[in-house]
Amino acid sequence: MHLNDELSIHHITIYFKTDNVRWDSYSEKIGYLGFFLYVSNTTDRLQGTLCYKDDNFTLDTIPAVFTTTCPVHGQYVIYHNERQPGVTYPNYYSDDVNSDLCEVEVYGCPTSGYYNGSDCCPDVNCQYCHIETGTCQGCGPGYRGRRCELECEQGLYGIGCSETCGHCRDVDQCFHVNGTCLTGCDTGYQDDLCKTPCDRGLYGMGCINTCGHCLDVYLCSYIDGTCLTGCAVDYQGELCNTGRWYINLNLCRFDKVYLWSAGYLIKLSNLL
Repeated sequence: MHLNDELSIHHITIYFKTDNVRWDSYSEKIGYLGFFLYVSNTTDRLQGTLCYKDDNFTLDTIPAVFTTTCPVHGQYVIYHNERQPGVTYPNYYSDDVNSDLCEVEVYGCPTSGYYNGSDCCPDVNCQYCHIETGTCQGCGPGYRGRRCELECEQGLYGIGCSETCGHCRDVDQCFHVNGTCLTGCDTGYQDDLCKTPCDRGLYGMGCINTCGHCLDVYLCSYIDGTCLTGCAVDYQGELCNTGRWYINLNLCRFDKVYLWSAGYLIKLSNLL
């Protein structure tokens, strides 16, 4: 059952299908024995919280309408039943399960406040508090501490302060809530979080410099533009942006230049 949003749950009520037959004489109810009830933020029950596991009901005691308290937060309520091979079940269980439910009702609050209608969590930076007691059960992004009164330590951000800031120009200017670098990125990085290197062929602060004539354009350092595997043919220098034949390779190669050597006039363009 999808709740469309992560909600604060207090209790869940299940109406088992009866086919309009008196419950005490309904033979199919044996298939409900041994059911599980989960609340999760995904469709995977194992990533959620187990609210209830039936290991007590018998054919005579299982009710047609079942209610259990489950003060957690989630957006999926998952009913599950199974008969696994190699597992020994009570002898009054059926070989097959019955998952036909008539209705599932979920009670709670659309926010993280109290179930009794009071205001939301008393701690301003608390993301979720217990639906009955108001005790904080998890801080909002960027905060930590028993009452969520502390910002994340420098270099960390997000829910539980579990994310590491990117390559911010000033590490103390990484926003503790969402990781945005408030004063921009360090040399060689881009985007709001400064975790993405410059695009291929660019480098430096703001990724505005163009790499030189590297032997392999994929191996131009996005930090300082150094060609990591050397220069392409006829180029030199750490950045490979200087023609080997003086400043302008094309002019040097094709202009007609002459010099005297040992009494002979030599046309340099014939030597290149």
